[in-house]
Amino acid sequence: MKRHWIALSLALCLLPGMLLPAHADEKRVRKYEAYVIQDTVLREKTKGKGQVASIKEGTKVAVYELGDTWSYVSGKGDKGYIKTKCLARFRSLNAMKYPVPRRTVNAGIITFTQETRITGGKFGGLTAKGGTMVCVTEANEKNYRLAVWRGTGKLDRSRGDYWAFTPWEEAQPGDLIGGFTTYYNAKTGAPRAKERAYNISLACQRIHNDVIKPGKTYSFNRHCGPYSQGGKYQLAPNISQKGVGYGGGVCQVSTTLYNAVLGLPLQVDAVQVHRKSGVNYIPQWFDSAVGPFSDLKFTNLLHYPIRLWAQPQGGALTVLIYRAEESDPA
Repeated sequence: MKRHWIALSLALCLLPGMLLPAHADEKRVRKYEAYVIQDTVLREKTKGKGQVASIKEGTKVAVYELGDTWSYVSGKGDKGYIKTKCLARFRSLNAMKYPVPRRTVNAGIITFTQETRITGGKFGGLTAKGGTMVCVTEANEKNYRLAVWRGTGKLDRSRGDYWAFTPWEEAQPGDLIGGFTTYYNAKTGAPRAKERAYNISLACQRIHNDVIKPGKTYSFNRHCGPYSQGGKYQLAPNISQKGVGYGGGVCQVSTTLYNAVLGLPLQVDAVQVHRKSGVNYIPQWFDSAVGPFSDLKFTNLLHYPIRLWAQPQGGALTVLIYRAEESDPA
């Protein structure tokens, strides 16, 4: 009998899961990748000292729990709590479940029925023609609100017609499911503003009406590169040591597409910011630099194909995403 008890005890030691409740084996799920944007520390708990390790600015971490004040992360072999304000450049590891935080959320588009002046933030403004389509963050009974540079613009409802995005779960072929707008004018990139606008228009042409099937990965560089004279781009201002290069301005197209992608279950596989301070036409940490060493890539996680719509519209650069129709070429 003693031998039987010994054998049973050994078996129980080898199979602890049979005696413990299921939740005891549950583990935290990695939801995001993010970067630490200032020197800080990891802590064992959200209150008290309990310092686990120092963590340097620029460190990439995995985010398991994202809170308003504290987040639980792992980085360089250490795990602990960090102030959420110290994290930025989030990339969701499952776009179906975990939307990227702090992004601008758009509700739909307006199509202007008359010439309309658009201003906001530090943007000098532009006059959009009738027929121009821009994305809005809110549409109420009195006005539209839209993100303009790092500020907010407001327009009276009489300026145009509103169309709400269709929730992607309910979309039928041809339905508009997402989009984003950024802005520039005749002074943006001066004295090479015309060349910059030309490059933006060319990049828009190269992604316009592209269809991405379910499970397929889209590379911005593959469709728009190379950013050179041979790629038919012109010299224009860019963020580099020289301050000018072929294809300057194309990053505003990739940035606009990136922010449209963030509103849907499209898995961002690769994205890179220009610099810590970002660019003026989008909130900090939400720009997308493209070039020889950086690309914007995303995978369509939806169960249907999507189609891109991209137009510069005289400075109101809008990228829209539709559920593709059967007749759309793949």
